[in-house]
Amino acid sequence: MSNPFRSHGSARGFTLLELLVVSILISIMLGLTIPQVQGMLFNDPLKRSARLLSKTVVEAKRLALGSDHGAVLLIDISSGRLALRSQRGEPSRKVTGGNEPVRLELADSVSIASVWSLSKGRSRSGTVPVWVNRRGMIEPLIIELRSADRVMTLRASPFLADIEIFDRLVSPPRSLLAGAAPIR
Repeated sequence: MSNPFRSHGSARGFTLLELLVVSILISIMLGLTIPQVQGMLFNDPLKRSARLLSKTVVEAKRLALGSDHGAVLLIDISSGRLALRSQRGEPSRKVTGGNEPVRLELADSVSIASVWSLSKGRSRSGTVPVWVNRRGMIEPLIIELRSADRVMTLRASPFLADIEIFDRLVSPPRSLLAGAAPIR
């Protein structure tokens, strides 16, 4: 009867020293590459602008829940500026904690190409008001962001808690287009 633990000729495993050397080399390579990858992810102006815009929409929902009248997010397509106000028209001081209304600007290399909302259709210029009712429900919304060579799309829905972010163009659902304002 043969012993199953006995080595058979050329069959050989790795020694502990070989495994240790390989794991050290992998650790060194990961240590050198992870900071560069993180820098690319967090310093990308398009992604940073998409996250900022997403946080602002979520903040508009939160503001609307805390008021009796809801909130409106004003998106100025030409300048890339955002302003958050209560539906009564007063600036939102609740969010900042100070006397200044919430006003945000996107990165210089990023522009808002278009905004589609259920009430206004597609807009490529001007200021688009995005309404959030007092229950925190936002009208269906699609925002297209562009940089020199890339595009990102943000999509908000009254029934989603979070904003969806895509690395591609997204069209409004056909079911919403039937009753929407005409696309300009």
